[in-house]
Amino acid sequence: MTAALVIGCGGTIGGAWTVAALHALAEETGWDPREATVLQGTSAGAELVTMLGGGVAVADLVAMQRGTATDERLRRHIAATPPSLPPIPLPR
Repeated sequence: MTAALVIGCGGTIGGAWTVAALHALAEETGWDPREATVLQGTSAGAELVTMLGGGVAVADLVAMQRGTATDERLRRHIAATPPSLPPIPLPR
């Protein structure tokens, strides 16, 4: 089967919602999103498809969201919360 997975997220909340949606999709259909022929995403969706394309399972994404990831890279990633505002530009 050829399938494309396109994920557009709304920041941290959208990313968390999408992980739950991917989990439900995998549970209900038995389809592993890592099997998609094409993975495309924007914002947090780009992070998620990069992880899926790199072999991270949906169950590992769920564990990351819950703070129970066994993979050190996922624990560090979820702990690295970006600032709410970009830095103030400095004069040259």
